[in-house]
Amino acid sequence: MAMTKYMHPRNKYKNKLDFASLAASYPAFAEYVQTGPSSGKPTIDFSDKNAVRELSRTLLASDFGLKVTIPSDSLVPTIPLRLNYLLWLEDLLNWTENCGQNVHGIDIGTGASCVYPLLAARKNRWKMTATEIREESVKVAEENVKGNNLEDLISIVKVEDEQKILVGVLPEGKTTYDFCMCNPPFFRSDSETNSMSKSRTILRDPPKNGFSGAKAELVAPGGELEFVQRIIADSKLLLTKIRIYTSMIGHKNNAKKLVKELQSSGAKSLTKTEFCQGNTTRWGIAWTFCPEIKLPPLQQQVVHNKKLFQPMELTIPEEIESIEYSVYCLMNRIREIFVSLQFEVSEKGKAMSPGSKKACFEVRAVRNTWSNRRRKRRQQQSEPKTKKQRVEEEEEDPNLLSFKAAACVVEKKIVFKLTWTQGSLGRDALHQIMQYLINELRIKNK
Repeated sequence: MAMTKYMHPRNKYKNKLDFASLAASYPAFAEYVQTGPSSGKPTIDFSDKNAVRELSRTLLASDFGLKVTIPSDSLVPTIPLRLNYLLWLEDLLNWTENCGQNVHGIDIGTGASCVYPLLAARKNRWKMTATEIREESVKVAEENVKGNNLEDLISIVKVEDEQKILVGVLPEGKTTYDFCMCNPPFFRSDSETNSMSKSRTILRDPPKNGFSGAKAELVAPGGELEFVQRIIADSKLLLTKIRIYTSMIGHKNNAKKLVKELQSSGAKSLTKTEFCQGNTTRWGIAWTFCPEIKLPPLQQQVVHNKKLFQPMELTIPEEIESIEYSVYCLMNRIREIFVSLQFEVSEKGKAMSPGSKKACFEVRAVRNTWSNRRRKRRQQQSEPKTKKQRVEEEEEDPNLLSFKAAACVVEKKIVFKLTWTQGSLGRDALHQIMQYLINELRIKNK
């Protein structure tokens, strides 16, 4: 579960599941528990739809006291992911100082399991209005609500027109809602559902969970992009009737496109986040037309890719002009270079001394001062800056780039490393900075 450590800090599933304990308490789940071929520990076959379905039912029962029916032809909700979304909504409501008992939310396309409303009602006592277009799913959802005695908090609204999402679906009246949420249909066509694994790059692990769901839950004209665009269109009509509009997004590129569209939509505030669990990353976007609501600042999210965090290494040759060959002298010179680039530099761990065998800096850049620096210097000397250029150079991005710079002695040689930690520029910027340091230190390629 490569992404588990990046889950929401309050998500109880950050810790590994105890399959043996769950199997001992839930006989129906025990039928699917097996010994992992490599780990030798109890697990399930995540490619088995029935096993995944029973796991979801078991987690809902054991951790939330919910008895939920999930039909074999319906989408199986992965509980850690659903809980991530719900916890983010809690954060948004806390941010806007609306975390009381009178919260009223909307779940767009709740599905047969009705999992978001059930979790929200049981966990937080929120009132939920759930919409659904499939007649069969409406019936099962109503049974799930009734079976858990939550009729006083959850109401199911049958959608009669598939072209409508919010406008024309919500009950008429003066009711205002605190938020809406949605896990939109992921695909544009049936053919996409059959080739979902082909779109993954070779750097990504193949999907491990069993694939399931009814067509209406998985496919919509234009896929998730157009579906959420329709929510945005409705939000521009409903405005403050819903205080915070949100949606989950499955494709990173779609999240970028939707954020760009929202920036010109007239929304007063918007933000986004990442939902990480298992081998899966999803994105969440939120926006509001309420002028009094200030959502968390829109930041570039960290992409949790193992390759990003691999350090770049450089073995420092002994012949460096004007520098004694030691970690202490090298890192002091590198600190001088970083300061000249207007980086924020802080020493990590034990303070350096002349005899230090290792040292580490935490570094933060808020503007690109290193890229093509010599060319820029020549241009500045020969061409006067325009007012626009001066303004652009003065603009700072607090989330541009953060990284670690470290040096240590390995077999009498000094090894220098740059490790990306976060920032919108990504790891490619470290290649440029490393080359800049090589040039400044006058290290010659052999």
